[in-house]
Amino acid sequence: METSEFSVIDASPVYHPCFFIPGPHVEKLPLEVLAEVFALCADEDWPVAPLTLGTVCSTWKEIIDRSPRVWQVVVLEDTNLSSPVAAQSRARLWISRSASLQFDLKLNVKEANNVLYLLAPFLPAIDRWRQITITGACQKCICLSDTSSRRGMLNDLSVSIYEDDGDNHTNTGDTTAIPRLKYTGYRWQNYLDMNMFCLTHLPRASQSSLAPLRFTSLSMTDKNFYRLHVQPLRFTEILSLLETCPHLESFTFHGWMFSQGSQSFPVVSLPSLRTLNIHETPCARVMLSKIYAPVLSELYLVDLSMHLNPDYLQGLGDSEDDNDEYLSRERWSDRATGVGLRTLIAHCNPPLKTLVMAFSDMRVKDYIHVFDRLTELEDLRITAAGTQVYERSDMVISLLRPYAAASISPLHCSLNVRLPHLRHLEIRECPCMSGDTIVETLLQRVAFTDQLAFTLEVVIISKCEQFGVQHQDRLNRELGPRLRSQLNTTTTMVIAGT
Repeated sequence: METSEFSVIDASPVYHPCFFIPGPHVEKLPLEVLAEVFALCADEDWPVAPLTLGTVCSTWKEIIDRSPRVWQVVVLEDTNLSSPVAAQSRARLWISRSASLQFDLKLNVKEANNVLYLLAPFLPAIDRWRQITITGACQKCICLSDTSSRRGMLNDLSVSIYEDDGDNHTNTGDTTAIPRLKYTGYRWQNYLDMNMFCLTHLPRASQSSLAPLRFTSLSMTDKNFYRLHVQPLRFTEILSLLETCPHLESFTFHGWMFSQGSQSFPVVSLPSLRTLNIHETPCARVMLSKIYAPVLSELYLVDLSMHLNPDYLQGLGDSEDDNDEYLSRERWSDRATGVGLRTLIAHCNPPLKTLVMAFSDMRVKDYIHVFDRLTELEDLRITAAGTQVYERSDMVISLLRPYAAASISPLHCSLNVRLPHLRHLEIRECPCMSGDTIVETLLQRVAFTDQLAFTLEVVIISKCEQFGVQHQDRLNRELGPRLRSQLNTTTTMVIAGT
């Protein structure tokens, strides 16, 4: 009998052409021959063949349990997906019984999206994978001839979502949920990543068949972004997948998504997440609000400014009064980004070192709230901030000036500065930002911070229409080689002071 750890695996005898009752001639066969026969049976696309053969008699069971060759082929089907407990128990059994030998994975799937479900429990032993054969809804054979040379484990997972809605698009090999394993060896460490390209959907929140994954990097792209007749990805699906990846250190999302129902979804804890990339989605607020990342050090917000307010985002704004004078035309997306960042900071106060906002904006009061709390920030890069309102752009850059700190006595007024550890500042393509304001802000800041332990080391001003030669010259006299500017009328980078 199997131990209780594997008792959840159904090993009841099932008829199969290779199955037979041992006779007197079979009993006379050498044990090595019997073991080889059992290995051939296990290679006949017969799920749990070793367990079933082991129920015939105690002699067969003893031979099977002591023969790693019999366990070198794993046959998996998605006709009845196992619970995570059963799937992991089976994986541990096959991995342990095959000893140190390499093994093959044979998948027969009715739905291509289930490939990841079936492979997940065996990922911890990916260094022993020899070959993956997939039949059914998709056909693929992946040989891993270099398995023995690997030192690391699978860390990176890339997922592309593309819904086949039955239109006249030709379904090529690039629109099938077939895993692609890419292995690159370096002198000190090896890298292996898996590309699931393309799934038609992610696991639903109600599904529990996906075993915990040990990926440290997850990149997700919704290729339905520009297909308006296809329902966008639901954020609850993303959260469900994130829940199965508790070891994530880097997460990147690019694409549209549907946020309805996500408000009731619990916050997902990612205690090791250090890098978060959010690209071109109208749901930045819910994504930032539903992730708990206490060690997050790098945040990239790219192309989040949206001109149109989708119907499903109505009602997600906060109740604070807005001053239209300082709001750009992307008002609703600016509010969403700002409130999302506020919520992230309130939840876990991450020690952000790098903040990149490219074509992603916030309200001025959100900038104030965020800058007041990111005391460890060292790298700030802003592209196209306040592209519609001059006053707003100048107010954002002016936040970096020294300001009078609150004091009990009016006779003792001291100065303070936001982002006190800021070393690297980039301002790119901000056409409404005044060159005079940029100059005055930076001159006042360095005059104050140069006296402290932390001060600006690199300042990049690039393609800001109102930042001209006269502004560059004024900054160059004070900053010297720290200033790197590219004027809007030039095509080459000018490193001032060199």
